[in-house]
Amino acid sequence: MMKTVFYIPAILFAVFYGWLAISFGIGSISMIVFVWIALFLVCGFLLSKEKFWGGILGILPGIHLIYMSTTDTGQVINIEFPSVLSF
Repeated sequence: MMKTVFYIPAILFAVFYGWLAISFGIGSISMIVFVWIALFLVCGFLLSKEKFWGGILGILPGIHLIYMSTTDTGQVINIEFPSVLSF
């Protein structure tokens, strides 16, 4: 039972992006998502075999998401938007 916990990120990602593919078409999903799901599956398999370094593969999609969140504006939270109260 405890070893199935390692596959939760892969299951959540697959369900979420599967829903996106059904709703908006397969073209709405970036190809890197399939690499992320594969990394999560390999990570879950390695962690279930008690290889602690398998967790490093699970960190890679998170690092990529953090990097991609900073590329548009250079900051994670965009605080330079116009205020509603400006005259």
